[in-house]
Amino acid sequence: MRMIGYNYVKFMLKLRKRFHREDDGEFVSAAIYSAKEDEQELLVHDRRVGFVAGTAPDEKQKSLQVGDCMLMLGIPRVDLALVSWRIRHGGDALRWSMPSKSSRSECTMISLPSAATNSAKLPQLKSNVP
Repeated sequence: MRMIGYNYVKFMLKLRKRFHREDDGEFVSAAIYSAKEDEQELLVHDRRVGFVAGTAPDEKQKSLQVGDCMLMLGIPRVDLALVSWRIRHGGDALRWSMPSKSSRSECTMISLPSAATNSAKLPQLKSNVP
C-alpha cells in the first residue's frame, strides 16, 4: 500500500466477503491491491476492512458485489477483534508482540478518491503474496 501522508494509505479494495452489518457500520473481507493506474499488484489476500455508518465510503461500498473493486483511502490499524480475543484469553496472549503489517491488521476507510467506482475491475493482476 502506498503511504500518502500521515498514516493514510491509498489502495484498491476487491470485495471478497461481507460480515454482519451493525448499526454503527460494517466490516468486510477484501483483497488489497496497489493503487497504481497502469497495473494493480496484489498486496494482501485477505484483510478485514471497516466502514463507519453514514460516511461516503460506507454508502459507496453498500452497492459492491463480491468481486467488485473500489479505490480507497484508509487508516491501517491493529485488528481489534484480535485485541479483544487476547484480553478475553489473558495469560501469554497478553505478552505477544504487536502484529506487523503482514500479519493481523485491518483498515478503517476514511475517504473515496475522486476516481473511485463501484464497477472497477482490476486490469492486470500481479501477485506479490504467496
